[in-house]
Amino acid sequence: MKPRRIGIVGLGKIARDHHVASIAANPAFFLAGVASRHAQLPDTPNFVALEDMLTALPELDAVAICTPPQAHYEAARLALARGKHVLLEKPPCSSIAQLEELLQAATSAGRTQSAC
Repeated sequence: MKPRRIGIVGLGKIARDHHVASIAANPAFFLAGVASRHAQLPDTPNFVALEDMLTALPELDAVAICTPPQAHYEAARLALARGKHVLLEKPPCSSIAQLEELLQAATSAGRTQSAC
C-alpha cells in the first residue's frame, strides 16, 4: 500500500516537534508539503498558503492543521471542500457551531475530521 500523503499547515513548534517527526517515523505516511507563512522545511515542497499547497499537490490525502486556533475553521473548511481528510490541533475551532459545521462537511465529503 502506498503511504498516505500528508500536508502540514503551520510549521510552528507543535508541527516541528511532533507532526514532522511522527510522519517521518511511520512508513504509512509521507510528508508531501508544508504551508506556512513564516517557516520552511528543507527537502519538502513549501507554500505560503494552504490554497497554494492544495492546488500544487492535488494528490494529498490529508492535512494536519497546526496554525493558531483562530485560523483552524477556515483552513479545515477549505481542505474538506477539496476532499482531504483533516486533523486539527486543539482547540479545533472557536465555537461548537463551527466544529459541528466541519463535522457535517466531513461527513458529506466522506472524509474524516479529527482533533488531537
